Amino acid sequence: MNCPYCSKEMKKGKIYTASTAVPYWLEDGDKRQAEDVFTGRGLLPVRSALMTHSIESYYCPDCKKMIFDADIQLQ
Repeated sequence: MNCPYCSKEMKKGKIYTASTAVPYWLEDGDKRQAEDVFTGRGLLPVRSALMTHSIESYYCPDCKKMIFDADIQLQ
């Protein structure tokens, strides 16, 4: 994948967290609503292994930017 900022090749990797909670994104100043939890808004698609979660992502070492998919579909 090419970086949308500088057009150089991005490195594929994963974002890791070590917690029992699935990471999520929330805009500054907002509060998490019950509807967000039920719809999956802002949740990051993780692969879990015991207490560690990982998120597939792309990283540009030049721009210091990451790209990853968000808003998982809960069933």
